[in-house]
Amino acid sequence: MSNSNLFRIAGYAAFLTLVLWIGGFGIGAVNPALVGPFLAIASIVFLVVVYALYVVHRAESSGLTLAAALLTAIGLIVSILAGDPSVPANATMYGVSAIIFGAGVVLFGWLAFNSGKMPRGLAIAALIAGALSLIAGFFYLGGVGLLDIANLLNFGSIIPFFVWMIWLGRLFLTNKLATA
Repeated sequence: MSNSNLFRIAGYAAFLTLVLWIGGFGIGAVNPALVGPFLAIASIVFLVVVYALYVVHRAESSGLTLAAALLTAIGLIVSILAGDPSVPANATMYGVSAIIFGAGVVLFGWLAFNSGKMPRGLAIAALIAGALSLIAGFFYLGGVGLLDIANLLNFGSIIPFFVWMIWLGRLFLTNKLATA
């Protein structure tokens, strides 16, 4: 598969991830049992974006890019297995997944920040989203008394994450990264 095809698919995957997350929370208001499956599918779709980011940055720093891709992918997979973070029994596993995922997103943000291939604003959105996820993960590990703060930080990471996804989706679909 050529990079331009991969990037086009990743662009659609970035937007589909957002639609699935928004749909999951929207449908969750009517039927909370459907939130988990929607978010799980969104996480799986997001793996395409993770691979495309790996392809974009691997020439700059292959080790750091591989670490970012693996951490992000493992964090996504563990979050699917963790379940609802607001349930105290799931908080520890979800905290671990948020830390792993956040570390991967911070690394991708750092790579984008130091790259001439991506705008600084996109990198800053990734850095903020990853940092909030990391911090939320530590609060989830802190126990039941800190779940409200952890959930607040987790929901706070949604806005920079959405900005990052919209910007990435647009960049991938305009095919500007294929020539960079």
